Amino acid sequence: MTDLLNPLPVLVVSSRQEDHVLFKVFLSGAGYALHHALTLAEALTALDRHPVRVIVTERTLSDGSWVDVRPPLGSAPEPPLVIVFSDPEDAASWAHAFNVGAFDVLCRPLVEKIVEGSVTLANLRWSRSAERHSARSENPLATPLPRKLSGKAKAKTRSTAA
Repeated sequence: MTDLLNPLPVLVVSSRQEDHVLFKVFLSGAGYALHHALTLAEALTALDRHPVRVIVTERTLSDGSWVDVRPPLGSAPEPPLVIVFSDPEDAASWAHAFNVGAFDVLCRPLVEKIVEGSVTLANLRWSRSAERHSARSENPLATPLPRKLSGKAKAKTRSTAA
């Protein structure tokens, strides 16, 4: 659940109008501001207009695939996380989706608690990642140090210091 006074932006991409209705029902009371796109082209336009934290997209779109919805690496300090959904017969492609960067994969029929949980977890991960990125940009030396050096690394460190 999020702060209702500051709704969190989510883009829903699906060629099926009924998917948009479902996501609206599932997420409307959870504090999300939903943006909708029926095609890849509409999704890319929506992403230009409305920065989002999470993209929930159908695996196969009429003019592309979910992979095409992801912003190019480096285009934003903290790109949105992508949740992919598809029919059960697409199960073979689920591992591929995870391997190329999907945050989560959902199967139809979509279930409200699972959808809300997945979007909420993606939003939390995005927020934590954005906080770490912000802390690093404010203080580049704030990157974590190794916890324990091996014996060889200690010796090398001592020899370079001498």
